[in-house]
Amino acid sequence: MSLGEANTPQQTLRVSLDIRLFDAGSTATTNAPGFPSYNGGLRFGLYNTNNTEPQADDNAATSDDFGYRVYLPFGTGTANPSIVKETGTQSEILTGSDSIILASTVYANERIEGNHVHSAELMITRIGVQSVEIGIRLFDGPGLTGNLIFESVATDANSAYTDFNLIAIGSSEDVSFRIDNVKCAIGRSRFLLNGAKLQDIRLRYDRGETVIVHLVNRILSAADAYLSPDLAPVTFNNSSPAESLEQSRAAMGRIHVLAFAYLYTDNPEYLDAAIDIMTTVSAFPNWAPSQFLSVAEMSMGVAIGYNWLYEELGASEEIIRNALYQNVLMHAPSVYSPQPVNVVWHAYSWDNNWNPVCNGGMLAASLALKDFYPDLAKATIDALPSSLELYLQHYDQSGVWPEGAVYFSYGGTYTAFILNALESSLGSDSNLGLARGLEFTPAFFAHAFGPSGSVFNFADCGLGKSNILGASGAFLWWAARHGNDAEKLTANQWMGNYADAERAASFNELNSIAGVQNRTDVLNLIWLAREPKNTSTSLPQDICLSDGLSELAFFRDRESGQSALWLGLIAGKNGFHHSHLDKGSFVMESDGVRWAEDLGADSYDLPGYFDYVDGRWDYYRTNNFSHNTLTINGKLQTIDGAGDIVGYISTDSWTHVIVDLSELYPDAAQALRGVAMIDRDESQNTARIIIQDELDGVAGDEIHWGMVTSASINIDGNAKAMLTKDGKQMEARILSPNGASFEIESTQPTTNEENQNNNTRMLAVNYQADQDENFVRLVVLFRPIGYGWKATALPSVTTLSSWPSS
Repeated sequence: MSLGEANTPQQTLRVSLDIRLFDAGSTATTNAPGFPSYNGGLRFGLYNTNNTEPQADDNAATSDDFGYRVYLPFGTGTANPSIVKETGTQSEILTGSDSIILASTVYANERIEGNHVHSAELMITRIGVQSVEIGIRLFDGPGLTGNLIFESVATDANSAYTDFNLIAIGSSEDVSFRIDNVKCAIGRSRFLLNGAKLQDIRLRYDRGETVIVHLVNRILSAADAYLSPDLAPVTFNNSSPAESLEQSRAAMGRIHVLAFAYLYTDNPEYLDAAIDIMTTVSAFPNWAPSQFLSVAEMSMGVAIGYNWLYEELGASEEIIRNALYQNVLMHAPSVYSPQPVNVVWHAYSWDNNWNPVCNGGMLAASLALKDFYPDLAKATIDALPSSLELYLQHYDQSGVWPEGAVYFSYGGTYTAFILNALESSLGSDSNLGLARGLEFTPAFFAHAFGPSGSVFNFADCGLGKSNILGASGAFLWWAARHGNDAEKLTANQWMGNYADAERAASFNELNSIAGVQNRTDVLNLIWLAREPKNTSTSLPQDICLSDGLSELAFFRDRESGQSALWLGLIAGKNGFHHSHLDKGSFVMESDGVRWAEDLGADSYDLPGYFDYVDGRWDYYRTNNFSHNTLTINGKLQTIDGAGDIVGYISTDSWTHVIVDLSELYPDAAQALRGVAMIDRDESQNTARIIIQDELDGVAGDEIHWGMVTSASINIDGNAKAMLTKDGKQMEARILSPNGASFEIESTQPTTNEENQNNNTRMLAVNYQADQDENFVRLVVLFRPIGYGWKATALPSVTTLSSWPSS
């Protein structure tokens, strides 16, 4: 019995048995109601005899047998359940001084006792070249039925054993017992959700970990809903890329949920429903290869369902396998060819969010079918890292994903799947998870949501909430892998809010096709990290993520609470996928109100919306005219230019960033924007925001300063404006230049096809520089009003170069 070659994806070897105790033997003590209580325990394991005769524990000869054993106590014995490695250097099997304890757990009552049948299962899984995972489960019924009364898992990463030819069973005491129904089988191991991971989820559920309990209950409730005869089926719909993608996502969500529910509960109804969906989509004419996202997400659903339920598929196995091959894996040679030739998607031509999604779909099919198509699977697995690196490079040094929070969550979740699947199946992710900048990615996402719970929705992003968009598998994975305690806590808290049934109920109605919204719930459950021991930690008030393709800065005047004054600013390079001409733009909140807003994406069906050379920038929402930044002489920001953060300071009372926007405004010799939070003192509520622009070489130029808001605006005396929303207020004042005044402008675009941006308006400053006015300093101060905020004297206007340096 072998776990396969060292370079093959993992296999699992399972040994199970039934055991029933009969009499006390010579060492037992009597235990009411009359059945013996023992001080011994069951020992059984898998060994390799090393080409010699095995030596039992009543033989004085030294044994060279090596392997793994488990110990399960009888009755009220004092020893603890344990998982042990025997190196074969001394003594005999099932005991001896060559034993290395890999896991030992103190359990008071989880033992083999009474005169009814118990059952136990030992699982050994290859997880790497020299690593295995050993798991044990004990049930209070025969055939691995009844209540699960004990489970444990251990890892051996030190020259692990993977070949066995002996099953050994015994006891440490003179006890009579009967062993029945001994089974030994080797089979496919489930990637992502192997036996040890499933055990871990059960243990955490039984311990009452709140988020785990809510997520499991949410998944099982969804599984019950998917059993309803009234549920609209997943159908073949090739009418548009969006429709086919929606159907693929629905299938993925339903398959994942039902497959997990079956493995977790053993309810055959879930199994039957999962197989029904997989066979249904396997019969589709195709999986819409013209948009390979549809193929990738369908593959993610079907491949995982096929892998997790393989032993139960029966006659459907071949049908599903053929569909995965014909729709996915057969494309591998062209997908990963050096040059794109007649391909539906080319792995080396895409560096945006499509890259990890499509690579993830290819990897899922490869791992699921590697035994049937080993050459194609190996070719895909070998080629994938160099393709994924094209995507990972854009996290650069800042850790910010330039397509925005929505596409970080989308592409990042598939990236997490790839890394987790490679690690769990092959023992290594080829160091892809160490790509530059990824260590800062948890900070990017954790800080991207304001006190109101709304995200900084730069690029093509909607105004997602932290309890929905924030409940991201990508964030969970990166926080667990790279995050500090505060970021891990934030990830778990947001997932907890999402998983809570009452909070989730309203969101469930947003998707008409069941399965779309919760298609990553099972992945979220798998990736949910244990809560760190330090639960009193909090995110820093300020952070600057610079030196990247996209750069962000965030300030807040206090550690937590909706009342906080908060600001986010974007800098970096224009022109990337889904990005806008928005460098220097900011969003701002106080008292739970978003005062300065980003309008987000427009319709993807607009002609030329994804033409990054020409058509895209004609649309209002994608260019700088609609963003909270500058426009000079009515011109667009330079499409391929950059505005980089060149200064950042954070102190208790003052924090600021300075962005050099000169490359984006060729009509100016120099353009700098400074954004500062001043007079920060939570106990006094005196914090304010300064937006200061310094423009050189702008004699005779028209300078437009804008800020989009859904608040009502009342202009008082030209240089002062009061914003009001939800009973809260924010004051804006122009401190420089003299004579500049506020205006209220429409945010309606020039065409009817675009989003009409109802209920928003722009607070604007239009300043015409004189012909001899070469330098302009435009300064706007924001101050929250009411609710304990204190008025202080207006600050003096100084040059950006004189702002604090430490």
